[in-house]
Amino acid sequence: ENQVNMGRTERPPVSTAYWDGDHLVLTTSYPFRDYGSGQWKKQQVKQTLWVVPATGTPWEPTLVVETSREDITGGSPMITRTVYTRGYR
Repeated sequence: ENQVNMGRTERPPVSTAYWDGDHLVLTTSYPFRDYGSGQWKKQQVKQTLWVVPATGTPWEPTLVVETSREDITGGSPMITRTVYTRGYR
């Protein structure tokens, strides 16, 4: 459990982590109350991190973070990919 006070959460999010080969996968379930029905539901956010070896100058590896957010209305998930490089020093 991640005790984070965001000002509108009554229940804490819960995270798990595991290795999938050379990828680190972090999955967090965010509970929320559906005010239409009064029922508790969860939105899941999955982050996958991995390092891509350098293939050219500046000979620095690249960190890739892919984030997938479930659509709470049942649609397709939103997926973003962020690439971090150190660049030239």
